Amino acid sequence: MFDIGSDESGQGDTLLVSIQIGSSGNLKRLNRHWRRCLEDAGVKFFHSRGYRNMTGGVFAGLSRSQRKMLLRKLARLTHKYMDIGITAKINETFYRASTTQPFRSRLGSAYSFAAQMALLAAHVYVEYVGRKIEGINILVAGGHRNARQVFEQINDLIQHNEILTVKFCRIGLIKDWPILQSADMLAYGENQMLTNSQDLEIYHALHVHDRKYQPEMFDCNAELIRAAIGGVEELLTARKAFGMRRSRVQTLAEYATARPEERGVRSN
Repeated sequence: MFDIGSDESGQGDTLLVSIQIGSSGNLKRLNRHWRRCLEDAGVKFFHSRGYRNMTGGVFAGLSRSQRKMLLRKLARLTHKYMDIGITAKINETFYRASTTQPFRSRLGSAYSFAAQMALLAAHVYVEYVGRKIEGINILVAGGHRNARQVFEQINDLIQHNEILTVKFCRIGLIKDWPILQSADMLAYGENQMLTNSQDLEIYHALHVHDRKYQPEMFDCNAELIRAAIGGVEELLTARKAFGMRRSRVQTLAEYATARPEERGVRSN
C-alpha cells in the first residue's frame, strides 16, 4: 500500500502541485520520527512559508541554526522514508487559452488538472515498481482555495477509472500530517527554484543527488493537454510500455508525444 500527500505552491500564473509518495509501512515510521523531531525542537508543525519568519509563527523562538538543524533532520527523514516526490507545473493563463470550456468542466481548473496529472504520474511510478495491485491512499492538504475542487475532481477521476486502485481520498490539515508537511516543503522548494529565489535552503535540503529519493518535475504543456483529451485510460495505456523501460519517471508529455515504437508498442 502507498500513501500520497499533496500540497500546492506557485507565484503569479504558475501553479505547482507537489506530491510525496511512500509505502504505508514507511509512513508510520516517518510519522513517529517526524513528530519526535518537532517535539524536540518545540515546534508544532513544519510550515515552509514561516521558515524565515524570525518574529513569530510556528518557528518562533528558534534561532537560525536551530531551524537549519530541524530542516536537515526532516529532509533526511523524507529521503529515508519517501519513495519519490513529484511536482506538476502548469501556467494558468496558458491552460485556459489551450482548453475549451467543456474540457475544463470535465477536468477542472488549471490547478485541478495539474493535481490529476500528478496523481497519474504517481500511478505510473507505482506500476513501474511492480506494486500497482497494492493500491494507494490520497491525502490533499486543506486550507487552500483549491483544495475542495481538487478533492472532488480526484474522487471523480477515481470513480470513473477502475485502473486507479485508490482506497481512499480525503482532505487533511498540514499541521496534523507529516506527509503533508513534507509535500509542503517540496512544493515550496520547487517554487523557490523556479522563481530564481536567493533563498534555496529548503530546495537544496530535499535535492541531494546521492540519495535514492530524487524529486521529479514535469510540465503540463500543450502536448500533455492534447493527450488528456483522449482520456485517462489512453494516457495510462500508452505510458505503460514506454515507462516500464525507463530507469526514472519521465514527464507524461514525453510518452504522450512518443511514437509507438518508442513506447514499445507495435503498430497494427
